[in-house]
Amino acid sequence: MSGVHNQVYVRTLKEHRCGYCGCTIPKGVVALNEHGIYDHAPYNRYACGECEPYLDGFWRWCNGECDNPLNESFAYYRELYGEVER
Repeated sequence: MSGVHNQVYVRTLKEHRCGYCGCTIPKGVVALNEHGIYDHAPYNRYACGECEPYLDGFWRWCNGECDNPLNESFAYYRELYGEVER
């Protein structure tokens, strides 16, 4: 599947939920916002500072595709690799 993917660091104006681990991202912190269109549907998610260092390795590991719920696949990846894969 192809799509449009944008990433930008933003200072949050309200609380958000991390799309990868599910933790709360507090208001007023800098977080990674990923948004775009995938498989003809828009998406918008935030990544907390704890998950952000793992994202490149995670998306390489799953070849840019995530068939399972994102948080489950990401948790499995973290179980397997534990350390930041660069």
